[in-house]
Amino acid sequence: MDEIIQLILCVIVVHYLSCLYKQYTLASLFSSVKEASMTWKHIIIIPVVSSLVLVLIFFFPKIGKYFLYFSVFFTGFTCFYLIFTPLTEKLNSLPDNLKYFITCVLAVFVIVMYIMVHTTFTTNLVGIGVAIAIQSLLYVSKVYIPVVLLTVMFFYDIFWVFGSVLVPVFDGKSVMVETAKTATSLKLPLLLEFHSIFGDGHFMIGLGDIVLPGILINFTYCLDRFYKTKYFFCTLGGYIFGLLLTILMLWKFRVGQPALLYLVPSMFVGFFGHGFYTKTLKTAFSMNLSDNYTQLFQDSLSGNDPQSDQMHQEIVLHDPEEMVEQLDKREDEKKRAEDTKDNIYSIELD
Repeated sequence: MDEIIQLILCVIVVHYLSCLYKQYTLASLFSSVKEASMTWKHIIIIPVVSSLVLVLIFFFPKIGKYFLYFSVFFTGFTCFYLIFTPLTEKLNSLPDNLKYFITCVLAVFVIVMYIMVHTTFTTNLVGIGVAIAIQSLLYVSKVYIPVVLLTVMFFYDIFWVFGSVLVPVFDGKSVMVETAKTATSLKLPLLLEFHSIFGDGHFMIGLGDIVLPGILINFTYCLDRFYKTKYFFCTLGGYIFGLLLTILMLWKFRVGQPALLYLVPSMFVGFFGHGFYTKTLKTAFSMNLSDNYTQLFQDSLSGNDPQSDQMHQEIVLHDPEEMVEQLDKREDEKKRAEDTKDNIYSIELD
């Protein structure tokens, strides 16, 4: 039973830390992150590329092994470099080149430790770091992107766990389960393992089952930081409930389960339920947080409370009609300011 407690605490920490790191990435690297924002094409690319990787590992495990090693090492170094950067930035007395060097050394140290000390702990450590970094870097300005992506991945997970068994070319085997076995045998940080301290209990969860739901969880965190809502807690609570439901199904059927089959509906119940209850769902889907991100997280890093009374007086997500009216007003003011700037520029040219 303690392995389940380890799992729950771990995913909560991962999601929360990824949200905190998102503050840094959006405040310090906003222009770079915005260029890599998720769009409709990613909803197609992610399941297609993931499917190709699964098939590659299933049919060619030896080739897939080296592909995974390269991907993990490169991704791991990059992710830990991003994780250590905010920490080394606090060393104000050091020159930038030395900060860069220290960050690289720390990232290399973690990866080398993983290679030299190939244990469940080091594998989990790298996996957690990768999950935190990826979630913090994924930029989403509208909520429909993670909602549609999770819906697509919901069916993706079901097919590769259960549906692939019915495809003759896979010889009655579950592609997802076989791939997970390969990753486990190689101790690759593509999943997290939790072992009971007091018994033989054992539980595994794939990074995809953390990172993909984390896109929506991160968005709701940003939403709550700017507006007075509780989408983050409701969505994260739905995620935890979905995990418990997954574990229950594992115990009952004694066969690998597609975690997204339970995580996605549970999260949607929390997210949409809160939206219907507070009558803010339509407004939440109509919002684009892109214009608010920079100011929001710069205030957060400077020590100002982004949920100040002044900010709440400006926009509060309790009256949807008023919210839309105020958003339209802001857009009109922004357009008038741009027109005024253009007119001044034209006068100067004349």
